[in-house]
Amino acid sequence: MKILSLSMSVALLFIQAPAFGHHSSIPWYDLQADQITVTGVVKEFQFVNPHVYVIIDVTNADGTVEEWKIESTSRNRLIRIGWTEDSVKVGQTITATGFPAWNGNGVDSEEIVVEDTGLVWGRR
Repeated sequence: MKILSLSMSVALLFIQAPAFGHHSSIPWYDLQADQITVTGVVKEFQFVNPHVYVIIDVTNADGTVEEWKIESTSRNRLIRIGWTEDSVKVGQTITATGFPAWNGNGVDSEEIVVEDTGLVWGRR
């Protein structure tokens, strides 16, 4: 009986393990806020799991430049729709729409459009 109980406990640990694999966006992004849209020039494209990031320079109306971090979906999901590590290049312009970060210049993107190529992830 102890062996069966131990086996069941171990099996339950493995069944629950995938639930710990994804985190909520709530600690980093205001999901109750209106979505924002930012357009900027790509500084860096991080085609990694668990989330792809695009770091962009956004030029404000007064000419100052701010760095923004755009968080996207998983690398695996983007691969399934045709994206590769070469889909976004330094110097390209992208537009991202999504929820603003609680702190700093960040967006939890719902849509990313790569202007030079028409490549899109998200709602369109």
